[in-house]
Amino acid sequence: MAYIVPLYTSTITYTERIRTSIRAHDLCKDHNHDVESYLLWIRHQLDILTTNLSSGNASTSDLIEPIFIQLLSTNSKRLRRSVEDWHLSYHKEEKSFTAISLISLAEKTTKAL
Repeated sequence: MAYIVPLYTSTITYTERIRTSIRAHDLCKDHNHDVESYLLWIRHQLDILTTNLSSGNASTSDLIEPIFIQLLSTNSKRLRRSVEDWHLSYHKEEKSFTAISLISLAEKTTKAL
């Protein structure tokens, strides 16, 4: 199968497309509630983003909330409980997350469950 790679006029346009894709992605529809598949996809997107961003603009903090929302839509009650705890701690500023650290924690938790 051949992949068509879109040609973007700038890195900024490319990274904004990835950010939009992450925000619009749906664990239920796009991954049929398969958390591992979603986590693999999101990890790949974040790797592309952090590789393409300059060191001065490497923040992915704007993606944390959409990732939380997607993880909260899981069918797994145990994982959802964990994500709810992380989300609450994040908003109470008890825990600090980056998008990648959140995905890493979700991957470890999913494997443990």
